[in-house]
Amino acid sequence: MPKTVEIFKASGLTPDDFSKGIFAIMAVMMSEELSTSEDKTVKANADFIAANKDQADAIFGSFMTLGEPAPSPSSPAPPANP
Repeated sequence: MPKTVEIFKASGLTPDDFSKGIFAIMAVMMSEELSTSEDKTVKANADFIAANKDQADAIFGSFMTLGEPAPSPSSPAPPANP
């Protein structure tokens, strides 16, 4: 946890801001219907993620691996994502 606190402090990002951002990314990435929403905020989030798809994919993928156990030292490293 100290490393997480250090990253939040260095970036100026609060845990609440991070949660709001990652949940918005998750919602849009998991539902194509949100891209046609009449809600301006939802539509803006969907448009932003579409315009930044590679970065959103990387952030979402990294977030989803947070709960996975680290590989044991004797395990080969997983292949890098292209």
